[in-house]
Amino acid sequence: MRNRIALICAFALIVCSCKEEKPAPPPIPDPDAPSLDLTIIKSADAALQAAYVSTISKENIVGSYTSFQGVAHARFFDSQGNKTIVKKVICEGYTLEEKGGLYKSNIENEQGIDFGSSTSWQVTGQFNVPTFNKDVASKVPEIGDINIRDSINSKDSVWLKINLQSAFTSLGNVDSINFSLAGKLNDLRYNSASTNDSVMLSPNQLKSLGTGKVYVKVEAYRIEVESMQGYNVAFINKGMFYKSLWLY
Repeated sequence: MRNRIALICAFALIVCSCKEEKPAPPPIPDPDAPSLDLTIIKSADAALQAAYVSTISKENIVGSYTSFQGVAHARFFDSQGNKTIVKKVICEGYTLEEKGGLYKSNIENEQGIDFGSSTSWQVTGQFNVPTFNKDVASKVPEIGDINIRDSINSKDSVWLKINLQSAFTSLGNVDSINFSLAGKLNDLRYNSASTNDSVMLSPNQLKSLGTGKVYVKVEAYRIEVESMQGYNVAFINKGMFYKSLWLY
């Protein structure tokens, strides 16, 4: 009888211990790779953006190098601030494709549009959007690298800066620089007014990102707003560079 009671108690303890066990939480996924966004200027009725997207690529034969892709975007708004459609948008001779009110270049080659010292736009408008042509007489910024290693210690202070010594960096005149970091646990964003300025990250800020893969993105802007027959258009030249690193 005592043995039977002991067995029942043991079984009850096993059942209780099983009930107390909780499933392990799912692993936190890595952050998504940065994407190129169209910058919308509140004071403008339209945004036409020419951009170079660059990153560090690695090949077994040639090693590490910076690859670039030229991309054009455009969006138009009516007098109430709603998205509106125009008849045609051409950037550097390429007709942009429209989807959901967003116009984007769709070039077959991986390098996309090869922007020169100036960028030409032709817009065939309709409704409240006028027809206009514009040559933006400034180059699209190219960012070849930043001064940060492939892995960093979260106990250290880190300075973020565009590597102006890189053979692939050619910025021209820019208005501002934006830095952003995306980790598993948090995102951080900073702004700088000069290409020569650095952004300092403290250990506490780095730890807030979470250890593991972190994406760093840098964007250099030049923005020019011009009235086209009373319709204000923002012409945006942007260079965007991103890379992944390991934070431990």
